[in-house]
Parts: sequence; C-alpha cells; structure tokens
Amino acid sequence: MSPVTLAGLLALPFLVSIYTVYFGRWLARRGYGLGALGVYLLALLTLALPGWMPPSR
Repeated sequence: MSPVTLAGLLALPFLVSIYTVYFGRWLARRGYGLGALGVYLLALLTLALPGWMPPSR
C-alpha cells in the first residue's frame, strides 16, 4: 500500500478522534470526569486500531 493511500485511510479516524477529544473536554468541564475518561479512551482506540490492523492481501 502506498504511503499516500495509507495517509488517506488514516485521515478519517484522525478527524474523528479530534472531534471525540473535544467532546471529552466538554464533558470534563461539566463535571463528568468518568465519562470524559471513557471518551478519551475511545479517541485513543479510534487512532490506534486503524494503524495496528495489518493490511489485507
């Protein structure tokens, strides 16, 4: 897989994780610390899993 294709495939999860982190910040400011922690974990998984999955052949 070419680097340009890989970067294109990882762009959407990156944008989703940025939005998710901002939502976690919003939750934390309103006193939902545990919910914010869960959302941060979800954002981390959103970034980690697409990069970890081996490419299909």
